[in-house]
Amino acid sequence: MDRYQTSISIPDNITIIEQGAFRDYKNMTSVTLPESVIRIGKASFFGCTSLTSISLPDSVTSIGEGAFKGCKNLTSITLPGNLANIDDGIFYGCENLTDINIPESVKSIGEGTFYGCKRLTRLNIPDNVKYIGKWAFYGCMNLTVYCTQKSFAHKYCRKNRIKTALTDLINYKPDIKEKIDEKTVDGAFYGISAKINAYIGEIDRHGKFIADANVSLELAEIKNILSKMINLLKDEKDIEKYSEQLDQFFSSYFPTVMKILDTYRKIEEQGLNVSSAVETKARIAESIPSVRKALEKELDNMYQNKMLDITTDIDVLESMLAKDGLLDKNTMKFDL
Repeated sequence: MDRYQTSISIPDNITIIEQGAFRDYKNMTSVTLPESVIRIGKASFFGCTSLTSISLPDSVTSIGEGAFKGCKNLTSITLPGNLANIDDGIFYGCENLTDINIPESVKSIGEGTFYGCKRLTRLNIPDNVKYIGKWAFYGCMNLTVYCTQKSFAHKYCRKNRIKTALTDLINYKPDIKEKIDEKTVDGAFYGISAKINAYIGEIDRHGKFIADANVSLELAEIKNILSKMINLLKDEKDIEKYSEQLDQFFSSYFPTVMKILDTYRKIEEQGLNVSSAVETKARIAESIPSVRKALEKELDNMYQNKMLDITTDIDVLESMLAKDGLLDKNTMKFDL
């Protein structure tokens, strides 16, 4: 094939992309792979610096070492649902790669797989992954790994100081032993903040598929409100007083919010333009501002509780000062 082509379609009868097949095809911006392809060879797209995105069919079960190494303008890739392992350095140096989803079928992630992917912000790693090689995420300064609390990925990230969001804490309900830990201030804060951070991550994941600018702004504001809730709780000694009011949101309302956002995402992914799909998207778009307003009200209630505590402290202080003759109770008052 002509290495100066910008768009390449692989014929339907091809089953294997040979090692280095398109190495240094620097003008190639897109490539289409047929369902007949089962294996992508080592360094097959190495140095394709103009390639921006690629979708791999589910027929692919094997991707060789360094297959997309040095594809510095690659921003997104869809991995096949039957992929068993992600070999060493497949995305090494893909500095503009921002989002990728690891299929449930994957059991291992090789050494240096995402080395230097400095714009990679989100990575979902399923529980089936039992091995992650060294330097797999080296230089991924903005990365958050989404995984479950007891997964190998979580252990790996803790050991290597990589930020995580624990997806199983969205609907987290501690057992009796865990409740003992959550009686501490740190334990209670961790429990609530983990839930909130998990929802922020889910909103990010679904929000990438929403083209409507107004809805995107609403989701950004919802994330901002959730972050403010975490900051408000950070120094709070009596977190339990907030837990009941927040539990209503994060156990009852938010799972439904995630469900409707997931529906929107699926409609966008499948490119559905039938009237029922369009109407559903419109209704979802109309519902998001209501969620934002409800969260704003909840945040305001939290601040009112905090201000009430401070007012009580001021009243006690004034009484103590007046009792000791240090404050004229009739002429001096502290005002908020």
